[in-house]
Amino acid sequence: MAEVTAIILTYNQERTIEAAMLSAIAQSDHLDVEIVVSDDASPDSTFETARAIAARSPSISIEVRRNLTNLGTMRHYRHVISSITAPFVALLEGDDVWTSQTKLIRQINSLKRARHAAFSFTACEVAKNRSSRLHPALAHTGRYWNLGVIDLLRENSPATFSNCVYRTDQLRSVLDRVQHVRGFDWIVNLILASEGPVLFDPTPSTRYMLHVEGQWSRLSSHERRLMIADTLNGFDSITDFAYRPFVLEVKKRFGLEDAQC
Repeated sequence: MAEVTAIILTYNQERTIEAAMLSAIAQSDHLDVEIVVSDDASPDSTFETARAIAARSPSISIEVRRNLTNLGTMRHYRHVISSITAPFVALLEGDDVWTSQTKLIRQINSLKRARHAAFSFTACEVAKNRSSRLHPALAHTGRYWNLGVIDLLRENSPATFSNCVYRTDQLRSVLDRVQHVRGFDWIVNLILASEGPVLFDPTPSTRYMLHVEGQWSRLSSHERRLMIADTLNGFDSITDFAYRPFVLEVKKRFGLEDAQC
């Protein structure tokens, strides 16, 4: 059995899926990795492109799937992870790439050493148009950090699933618990951070693409506020209001004081 499953979820990414897959394949130079590419019923040629790339790498375990109907991001993640048996899972969005070939082995080794840690994430390059910046600010220190839930409430430091490596059973459990919450990586990582420390690796290891067609970027400012409120309210409820003062602090920063649980 592979030590880690790299899950690449994709939708309408025929132009970027090859780079994403190749960056996942490169991880196999350092550990036993299996790759699952799951296409969410794309109307373009994403699925066919992914199958062709997989056929060029017969020595690597690559499964390319296609949903019959579009599930949407979080339902898609729950659907795919239900069948994963590897002890660790790494997520990569179909328009992002892993820029370090040692990304997964570093993160898995750190999680093995810190058995109570919830998950691990790395620094990333956030790219938009022709500019880019390093994220999070902690990356500029060059230091490894252990973060807690308060840190992740005040700043969504991981920024994207593509930076993270999880323990499979823990991620599966949290994805089931947040089914009623409108939110993506932030709500998942907040719940996990309430269960144990989060390990930060300052090595830039992901290129995270921001573009107008992205799930967050295409939302209106009103829709973003609603999603942030739902994420904070969902976290507050799931954790039995244990972090209420900090949730209220974050709500105030976003001007969401009146958003009720």
